[in-house]
Amino acid sequence: MEVAIKIKGTEYRLPEEATAHQWSLISLLPNDKKHTIQTILDCSKMDLITLTEEEIQQVYEFTMITLKGIQEHGQPAVSYETLEEMTFGQWCDLDAMAHIDANVYIAEIITLLTGQEAHDMPLSVAIPTLRVYLDWRAQVYQRYRNLFGLDENEPEDTDEAPTDDIHRVWYNAIMMLADDNFSNVDLVVEKPYKAAFNYMAYKKEKTQKEIEELKKIQKR
Repeated sequence: MEVAIKIKGTEYRLPEEATAHQWSLISLLPNDKKHTIQTILDCSKMDLITLTEEEIQQVYEFTMITLKGIQEHGQPAVSYETLEEMTFGQWCDLDAMAHIDANVYIAEIITLLTGQEAHDMPLSVAIPTLRVYLDWRAQVYQRYRNLFGLDENEPEDTDEAPTDDIHRVWYNAIMMLADDNFSNVDLVVEKPYKAAFNYMAYKKEKTQKEIEELKKIQKR
């Protein structure tokens, strides 16, 4: 059943459920009630300027009904099996977006995961899909703990790397696998992500062993 909210004489349709795109916009300013209302009702700041704080709260509570998909456990659009078929290029693009802010990039992430435009995907499907991807991503990081340095001791005051650096990190990885030959890039990014990670893990372990051997020789 369609519900409408009247604000100062103008009616706005309240959608049954918010979409992935709307959730990404809300995630930019998650604590701004007016921003949430504008996003869900597709109204402007001028439409809300005459409302009192109490009226804003009332309208906000109505718009929150459309976010019910956050709590629901619908059928995700991907599975762990399909994610395992991911290419290295897809991994790099997805990981960069997830590292920056998975909620802000939810529509782009799901579009890349499914190959279908996710702009208008309802939250009851989008949120479970994003959760499956993020859970799988965390498992991959644990699977390649040594490659990603998760077991290495870091200073307690080490800050997280700036978000813009993640693109450089993966670009460097691609160029390393391509032997710094740009003509090899397409070949590298089309490889299965596991093949790329296994090779990088092998190279890192080999380098670590060589360093250890050098240390032993120096101590003789």
